[in-house]
Amino acid sequence: MKHLVLPAVFAVFYFLARGAVWHGPFIYDEADYMHAARLGWRANAMDSPALPLAQFVKIGLGRGRDSSQRTDLSEMIRNSGDVVFYRHWHGPLYTGWLQIWQSYAPDERWTRTLNFVFPAATALLMYFGALWLMPGAGGQIAAILASVLYLWSFPVVRTTELAPHPLFALCVVAALGLLAKMLQAAQEGQAVRGYWYGAIAVTAFAFCAMEVAFALILVVLICGCGVRERLKPDGALIAKSLGCFVAIVGAIWPAAIFKLSFLKAYLFMSYLAVFRQNAWGSNVGVAGTWWLRFVSSPVPWIGVAVATVFFLKNRRDASTRILTPFVAFSVIMFLAILRVNAESPRYVLPLFPAVVLFTALAAGLMTAGWRPASRAASVVLICAVMLATSWPRIKSHLPRSSDKDFAMLARIRENDLARTRRFTDDSLLLSGGASQVVLRRERNWGGVA
Repeated sequence: MKHLVLPAVFAVFYFLARGAVWHGPFIYDEADYMHAARLGWRANAMDSPALPLAQFVKIGLGRGRDSSQRTDLSEMIRNSGDVVFYRHWHGPLYTGWLQIWQSYAPDERWTRTLNFVFPAATALLMYFGALWLMPGAGGQIAAILASVLYLWSFPVVRTTELAPHPLFALCVVAALGLLAKMLQAAQEGQAVRGYWYGAIAVTAFAFCAMEVAFALILVVLICGCGVRERLKPDGALIAKSLGCFVAIVGAIWPAAIFKLSFLKAYLFMSYLAVFRQNAWGSNVGVAGTWWLRFVSSPVPWIGVAVATVFFLKNRRDASTRILTPFVAFSVIMFLAILRVNAESPRYVLPLFPAVVLFTALAAGLMTAGWRPASRAASVVLICAVMLATSWPRIKSHLPRSSDKDFAMLARIRENDLARTRRFTDDSLLLSGGASQVVLRRERNWGGVA
């Protein structure tokens, strides 16, 4: 009976998400992801075609710093058909998802709507994961708050474009949950290696989704160091751990191992940090971006401030040890995306699950000793405030059907312009296959992430 709250949580999520998905042609990043998906499994797993790493570095050093050559550089890389470029330097896990559904989804809107599978699965994992970590009243509070703070938030509901960020968030929740359980098991004198290998396996999937998985790798190492007395690291453990990680990455993205393709992502991020200003296409500064993120969904951010005070005050208590992975990941990921000054809500999603779980679990620990009536009242109040602050923001400026864009596509098909690479004064680039045409406005190389 206690799980009857879940249908209510998802019902509110449904009403929040209604109308949030744009009905129009794939544009910008979406067009690139769909193009990469249409290249097929082998092309994405083997990164073929792709510029060799040495040539990639040489081109970046030669032309990347010269702003006058960036347009030519963009065109040159597109003409090469570099699949890693079309994936925006991410791993191939998400394009594999798109490839599964591209033949079944009837139109663009359905393809985007299918992305809601990831936040739904993430919320379920948060809910049952919190109960797994904290049985009892505290766990029930943490479970409800985690699912509500995540599913009813502006970043989750309004991230409707095709992007791997929601998939990465799902991997983050699974990995951090296993690490927290590992710390808990070590404290209780139980075996921890099963949780350790599980966290490594999930981290490997995250590595194949987005390059910011390095934050998760660091947290795995930090937590492993924290339980080294129970983990008892030796040569066999190290070999099995590396074997687990490499086997999963090798099965999904062998080019990351044999071609060192993952290095392109880190080199590209370094290029953005050193040579590019406003690389994510926004004129809003770093402070302004984070302020927008706060006002868009204030309850989780206020909650994490309260949770931080609680954690610092009680950091020596054994019960708060399960919060360590969420704190460590939040700090590392915050630093990693600090300068990503983009207004799009998806860019905060790699950090957001850890923030939500840290807040929810801390709330569970804080309220576990309260009277039942006080606990229930606090949960109802937080949920009500969360809905009251999220609804207006989410429902404002909902996307409308793009009839003009569909009319443009009809004209392109009627005049057989699909065979033309560049057309009109708007500098529109056409990419796509015989079954579907997607449009993308040309931008300089390095302007996306």
